Amino acid sequence: MKFIFAVLSVFFVSMPPCLARDLLGAGEPGEDQAYNVTFGFSPFDGFIGFEYQYGKHSFGIGAPGRFSYRHYADEFSDSLFWGVYLGQDSYDENNETVDGHLYRAFETEYFGFGMGKRWQWPSGWHVNLSAAIEHYEEEYSNPEFPLNGASWKKKEEGFRLMPGFTVGYKF
Repeated sequence: MKFIFAVLSVFFVSMPPCLARDLLGAGEPGEDQAYNVTFGFSPFDGFIGFEYQYGKHSFGIGAPGRFSYRHYADEFSDSLFWGVYLGQDSYDENNETVDGHLYRAFETEYFGFGMGKRWQWPSGWHVNLSAAIEHYEEEYSNPEFPLNGASWKKKEEGFRLMPGFTVGYKF
């Protein structure tokens, strides 16, 4: 439930600035919007991402399981940006040994704030470098080997620095 609330929070924070310009009639329809596709690793996009950009504001989704909002200093050329993101991942066949115990499943929820730089070429290609501070909650479990009637579980939470490097195309 906490994750759904966080997704809706990012959505409601990011969409009004994107829609306000359109509703207020600033500019011709379509002149300030773009779509970005990215590949690499980014705290905002994951390994592959898609972003709708309207002016200096963008709302993105990525895989595995990420949602993001970014604000660009310049919408269509080289630019600094800042943003927020959140995500959730789960793996049922993780098979990882932690502290001497074999855990079959892994779940994580995270959110973060970061900044970066985008280098944009007239051809549409761009490169992004970014860094973010992320808060995470992870849980390892193994329901197959109960200990005193309960499955093994290990929970961790904390903060970490997340670097990012992506190559993308804006159309």
